[in-house]
Amino acid sequence: MARVAQIRERTHDKLAVFSGNGVRTMIDEMRLGFWVHCPTVELSDFFAAAFDLWHGRRREAFDMFGRIQAFGSITGSHDYLMVVRGVFKETTKTRGARSPVRRRPEEAVAAAGGPLDEATKQAVREAWDQYMKPYLRG
Repeated sequence: MARVAQIRERTHDKLAVFSGNGVRTMIDEMRLGFWVHCPTVELSDFFAAAFDLWHGRRREAFDMFGRIQAFGSITGSHDYLMVVRGVFKETTKTRGARSPVRRRPEEAVAAAGGPLDEATKQAVREAWDQYMKPYLRG
């Protein structure tokens, strides 16, 4: 990230600078002039909202990004979110939605430390409904 300003200057902003790593440092990336961000899919619409807000309403962008970070700090939130959002059906063999894409279900459960318990799933659902869902754009 330290070289972005130099890259932009030397290329006269003709080279688009992409960010990755799930856009965990998006506020700093936007401040430095990254052109494109590659967020994780589970909350990509929230990352898009933060990006849009940055270009005019930075305080709100900061708040939206904080919302993303806070939700991500809840145990199991990213593993279960695609189920909560209705993208995938819940199964008893997998920890959540992302794991089976990368591994066979039994490997995903073992790697993740087992399936999420009902209390964790309920905490994710409640946090989604209370703190995230009201900010969905339609």
